[in-house]
Amino acid sequence: MDIEARLEVFAGKGIHLDLAPIRDLLERRGNPQRTYPSVIVGGTNGKGSVCSALACILRQAGYKVGLYTSPHLVDVRERIRVNENLISSAEFMRILDELIEAGGDKLTYFEILTALAFQYFKDSKVDIAVLEVGMGGRLDATNVADPLVSVITNISRDHCEFLGNRLIEIAREKAGIIREDGICLTGVRHKTVRDEIERIAKARGARLYMLGRDFRVRRRDREVGFDYYGLYGNFRFLSFGLSGPHQIKNAALAVGAGEILSRLGFTITEEHLRRGLEHVKWEGRLERVADRPVTLLDGAHNTAGIGALCRALKENYPGKRFIFVFGCLADKDYKSMLARLRSLADLIILTHPPTARGRPTSDLIPAVHGDFEVVEDPVSAYEKARTLAQKDDIVCVTGSLYLVGAIKAYLRKFGME
Repeated sequence: MDIEARLEVFAGKGIHLDLAPIRDLLERRGNPQRTYPSVIVGGTNGKGSVCSALACILRQAGYKVGLYTSPHLVDVRERIRVNENLISSAEFMRILDELIEAGGDKLTYFEILTALAFQYFKDSKVDIAVLEVGMGGRLDATNVADPLVSVITNISRDHCEFLGNRLIEIAREKAGIIREDGICLTGVRHKTVRDEIERIAKARGARLYMLGRDFRVRRRDREVGFDYYGLYGNFRFLSFGLSGPHQIKNAALAVGAGEILSRLGFTITEEHLRRGLEHVKWEGRLERVADRPVTLLDGAHNTAGIGALCRALKENYPGKRFIFVFGCLADKDYKSMLARLRSLADLIILTHPPTARGRPTSDLIPAVHGDFEVVEDPVSAYEKARTLAQKDDIVCVTGSLYLVGAIKAYLRKFGME
């Protein structure tokens, strides 16, 4: 039986807003998440980029790094890595069997994967783990770890049915990763949200460092990158392996976390920071997969993410004609997402992500307000966009990581990546 088949029993269990089940299992396993230091990264957008950048910095410094992220694009094993290597299928199945025998069959899909990652990192004797929050923070399964540093990238409306409709409510959930007497960095800009995070940090006796107040970045031109004015040092002419102006803020948070870790016993030099940022890769984030026409995959899956994508496209490809392949999940604000795309798109091809959670294209049609086509199958939609595009046009697949994953699987199958 393959991994996905083994995980099917967990897939229909929904979401637990309760840490007791995973805590109980990890207690029975000797709390593997406490056997190595960790950093936890929450927020609405940019979590994976910060995690991948920080992990790359730590690898450049010579550390053995566990990296746990979500969701995956093609293979569930993408979520669990040590250095740049995915967990092997054999190790995945071995640990999964052990966890089920210990009572893990009661957990949800995300919980069992989180517990599996914690155990694998212990077995692999990692020096440190970098953990991406799945949703929210306070009640997310990753929050059973005891991080040295917590990072909150930004906060906007998403998963409102679980986290609340007001930004201040969402902020309280995200701030659940701030520890008593801990250290937190944040890139949040909205004043009300910043004030709430500051209030929570103060109540917990935690040190809070804000991007734009305690450390900052200054963009240069696209050729020479940006300057970083940090907590303990200033670094000029940095470059980042991920594309888009929004990624500079994510880079700053990763460097800030690296600076703090360097004061907590980790040997991280300026050269490690530089090389880590330069070499970072993160699939599905303005990822260029083809030329003539240029074809990009971007997992922007909420209004803020689509806004950042559009700003990056306008800056990186001025004056170009854009064709989007768009599909999203049923719980997303598709009207706002399409409105953002519409300001840039010459054509939008609507499709359905390969999941039962996808929003039907019939719902999307009234919100397009411009030239569009409907192609239900994601791969066929991708090929249609490429066929319709002129050689100098830009094709961009976006709206859902499920959609991006489907296209990556297709490209990988035929060796076209």
